[in-house]
Amino acid sequence: MQRSMINSSLMPDHEPTITVLMPLYNGAAFLHEAIESVLGQTHTDFELLIISDGSTDGSDRIVRSFSDPRIHFIPNDRNRGLVAVLNDGIDHARGRYIARMDADDVMRSDRLAKQFEFLEAHVEIAVVATFVDLINTDGEITGAWDTDRAAVDEDEIQSMMPRTACIAHPTVMIRRSSLGSLRYDPKQVEGEDWDLWLRMRSRGLRIAKIPEALLRYRQHLNSFTGAARARRVQELRLIVMRHRFLLGEWGSLRFNRLHLAVIKAQVRSLARHIRFNVLPPLLRDTYRVLTYSPFRLLVEKQELRKALSVWNGRHLFVFPYLSMGGAEQVHADIVAAVADKHPLVVMSGFSSDRAFEERFQKSGTLLDIPVF
Repeated sequence: MQRSMINSSLMPDHEPTITVLMPLYNGAAFLHEAIESVLGQTHTDFELLIISDGSTDGSDRIVRSFSDPRIHFIPNDRNRGLVAVLNDGIDHARGRYIARMDADDVMRSDRLAKQFEFLEAHVEIAVVATFVDLINTDGEITGAWDTDRAAVDEDEIQSMMPRTACIAHPTVMIRRSSLGSLRYDPKQVEGEDWDLWLRMRSRGLRIAKIPEALLRYRQHLNSFTGAARARRVQELRLIVMRHRFLLGEWGSLRFNRLHLAVIKAQVRSLARHIRFNVLPPLLRDTYRVLTYSPFRLLVEKQELRKALSVWNGRHLFVFPYLSMGGAEQVHADIVAAVADKHPLVVMSGFSSDRAFEERFQKSGTLLDIPVF
């Protein structure tokens, strides 16, 4: 890893009170606005530590376009992952407090000032978070995070933390001395922040929240959170993250009441996962196997062979149902738009009715082959 500081010759000699830690990976789209929101803070005694995780979209050039001496930039030529970057940031931070910030979010101008004043006045608090306003790619406020607003005081945070994350990671300011040797766990590739808060709570460290939206949290498909949700259903994500937390704690011979609350939440999530994600498809597929005709399978095989023998190989659509519905209306319109290409249309599910069968047949070759 190579460390490069922007205008390092202009750096103040004293250590700043706050290190704003911003991991960066291909964040060019919103990076300039994010940096500007940090540099425009009313509390000015900070360093902005930006660590690039092998960005390839020109993000590094955007960082270097700023001349503010408070920006410290660490470029990397390979991607090592968010957790590694965060831990590097903690090790390089010079501030008494570490404030997290993402490269696609926007700080309110008084965020650092309010969190700094809170931690200075409450020496018993290790971490202070804030509310977030959710914004879209155009920066428009689209709502609030319900879980965030439901856990405000310490008791509410303590009660909810074993069940789910209730702290917006980019809003936190951490007392660096409270961390000690604690770092983000490389095994927690999705819930690294939640796991760290649980481990801090397990050691008796206190977490508070300022009930003001001091950060605008941007939601978009390319965000890390969005990608994580697309990979795995929520219940399974919670189960896996809690499991890793407990293994790490017990591997260190640590046992306390927090673990009992986590286990209770784990049992509930497992029950929900089985009820809503495991049993329905299992029961549905079992029913299909027991009731579907073997003769029908042979007919479908012959129909598929016949369709493939005349198919031009250019347009193939696989849709779930023929039944009446908004999605099916759209699917029928799509197929109709390329009817001159004689597309092959395969229906892969068991339709409750056949309302759109005629429309699909007019536009292409239709095969109704439910998949188990």
